[in-house]
Amino acid sequence: MAFKDLRTHLHKLEFLQVDRYILKDRRMLDNQNGLPQIFDARFSQGVQYPWDIKADAQELYNRWCLEVFSIDLLRGITKAKIKGKEDKRSADRIEKDFPGRVLANFHGQGHLINGQWWPTQLCSLRDGAHGSSQGGIFGEAGKGCFSIVLSAGFHYGDIDNGDTIWYSGTESSNETPTENTMRLIETAEMLPNEKQPVRVIRSWNMKKENPYRPQRGFRYDGLYDVVQKRLDEKKKAMYSFYLVRRAGQDPIRYQGVEVRPTTQEIDAYDKLRAADLPVVKW
Repeated sequence: MAFKDLRTHLHKLEFLQVDRYILKDRRMLDNQNGLPQIFDARFSQGVQYPWDIKADAQELYNRWCLEVFSIDLLRGITKAKIKGKEDKRSADRIEKDFPGRVLANFHGQGHLINGQWWPTQLCSLRDGAHGSSQGGIFGEAGKGCFSIVLSAGFHYGDIDNGDTIWYSGTESSNETPTENTMRLIETAEMLPNEKQPVRVIRSWNMKKENPYRPQRGFRYDGLYDVVQKRLDEKKKAMYSFYLVRRAGQDPIRYQGVEVRPTTQEIDAYDKLRAADLPVVKW
């Protein structure tokens, strides 16, 4: 029961308005009495906290250490004016010089936490999880792919089995792969001692029957290795890539008490979306 209450308390803390003075007064960032005693074994005094509670405590700690105190889901985002019900959040922009902005052009997990959640893809760009506000593949020439987003994606035939994925590149107008597809090809062709993992983000725009689909928004689900590429259609340079989730990571947060988004995140998302009506879909 204690862990159940702590889990709920952490989820509510995400939407509690605080500032540096409140955190200092309550010693929330203190190693011995604050959030670190939950996720850092050096300060837990032998208590074995559930893995999802540790992840949520560390995510909150990281955000507060950056002094990002806004509880607005779209913090740092300039929202587009709503003109008609065909408008979407794709017209939003990240505020210039937003202090919490993090770049996504790096390999690995970095500062991210397994299960971290965002209401829109642009918010994942703001926090350095993915580097494109709309594209599903992000990387740099010569460095391969940094991250991908799993979505319904037009007519692409992705196959998502959780720990393994067949992911489709983008369609070309000729036999030359697109720039985005090339990033995954580069990663697939790297030598074993040079190969870097790819961050995988799942979107709620995936097929509804997919059990790993988040109920709202976008969720970071860990690091995957691109272990195989396959040419599916030569004329359109359509490739598929087989990804395998790296061992040793916390489970994908798609079910049970560990699920993300949390009840509080879903509620905040729905309120935000209702306020923006008429909007069909983000």
